[in-house]
Amino acid sequence: MKLDSKALEWQQRVTEEAARHKWTVYRQSHPRHRERDPSIVLVRADRVILAYLRTNSRRDRQPFTGRFDEAPGMEIYVWHPTDWAQVRAELMVPA
Repeated sequence: MKLDSKALEWQQRVTEEAARHKWTVYRQSHPRHRERDPSIVLVRADRVILAYLRTNSRRDRQPFTGRFDEAPGMEIYVWHPTDWAQVRAELMVPA
């Protein structure tokens, strides 16, 4: 799946905020990564966040997030730009 400019801007915004709060950020490096894979993986201390970043309508098809077993400390989110307050809150939780 090739990202459009809106999706790239959203990914950059989340990545920059995560870096400000000392998260290690792993992004998909392949320009056409599979839609069922997380957009970014965030790691800090014992927390791991698998984040699916979406810019489309919530009514559109959502990613299948059930392919990963949640282990202790692993969290899975689907974030849209309208979730910015929630995104910031999650990234600011102390390690």
